[in-house]
Amino acid sequence: MVWMPTFASPDLEREYQASLADEKIRLTRMVALLGGGLNLCFVILDFWAIPSALGTVWALRAAMLVALAGYFLATRLSRYGERWYAPLTATTFLIMAAAMNAMVLLARPGEAAIDGYFGGLLLVAIGLHTMTYLHLGLSVGLSLSMLGVYAASVMLVHGHTSGANGVVLASNLFVGVSAMIIGTVAQALRDRYARENFLLRHSLQRDVEMKEEENRRASYLADHDPLTGLCNRLHFEREIQTLLDEAARNGTEVALMFVDLDDFKPVNDNYGHAVGDRVLRVIAERLQSRLRGADLCARFGGDEFLVAIAHHGGDHMAVRAAAARLADAIGLEIEVRGAVIRTTASIGIAGYPIDGRDLDTLLKHADERMYEVKRHGGNAAALPPAWREPDASAASG
Repeated sequence: MVWMPTFASPDLEREYQASLADEKIRLTRMVALLGGGLNLCFVILDFWAIPSALGTVWALRAAMLVALAGYFLATRLSRYGERWYAPLTATTFLIMAAAMNAMVLLARPGEAAIDGYFGGLLLVAIGLHTMTYLHLGLSVGLSLSMLGVYAASVMLVHGHTSGANGVVLASNLFVGVSAMIIGTVAQALRDRYARENFLLRHSLQRDVEMKEEENRRASYLADHDPLTGLCNRLHFEREIQTLLDEAARNGTEVALMFVDLDDFKPVNDNYGHAVGDRVLRVIAERLQSRLRGADLCARFGGDEFLVAIAHHGGDHMAVRAAAARLADAIGLEIEVRGAVIRTTASIGIAGYPIDGRDLDTLLKHADERMYEVKRHGGNAAALPPAWREPDASAASG
């Protein structure tokens, strides 16, 4: 296929046109500078080709220069965009073609401009096909109109319909049509290759973005639980080590909470694992919402969660309050698929440095206290003895 006028997808077509913005601006400036330079060079030919109307011809050339200058300056405007490109480009080329045809009309019989300035018109048509990104159909239509107006001017005004003058006109038109055909094919091929190149770049960019997304996803899953989005155990171990190191430097304490849901198995058995997963996600969201930004929360596995809270030494009331907030959040009703589910949790709490200075030791104490709560019926929190209120039992919250 030679001609690819537009992409089937409007979004893809808009993206393609946007990708041409810089190239369109570059070509616009090139057309303006090249057209202005050639127009000034033609001034020298005017003395020989159309001496009878130099003033008018130069006024026409001035109009062409103004149009080209406006075309150039349009690229400096911040609002210069795709919707203005086609009308600005078509208007500029029509002004140049109209000026060249007007010079042909102004020429007196015998002056070289009648046949010779067809070359200027030909340059306009060639530039239209090779130095713009107009729609191919619009370029062809503009080229045909330029040739048609020129032919009508020469035949109707100057009467070049037969004899040697008719042969020159026919020759010019043949060259013009041939140049238009070549320009049309060249433009179609250029547009096709530009679109194919865009599709290739678009495909490569999409592949790169997909690969980056896969890498981000893999990196995320390496640190997070895929069901709840909380930290996984490995990530939690790294983060809490940082927390423990900071506590050692600052002389503060860290509370490690082992949270285990009470009687969660019946939820899966009675409602199915999909409902159970939904309950775990809701609980994870509620735990996160009850914690500070500096606190850590992870899914340890199954229906078990870990929470780490740094606090100033002696501020054990804050730890008890945090445990109460988490227990209250877990105990709120959850409605899933028409079923109302309510869960509770047993929370075992270990303290740094009172229970140990490494995660394994702290986790061992927190796990033991969590099972201590389980033995007393669950739905409570057990703190280190030194952190408990004087009258609190071992399984109090």
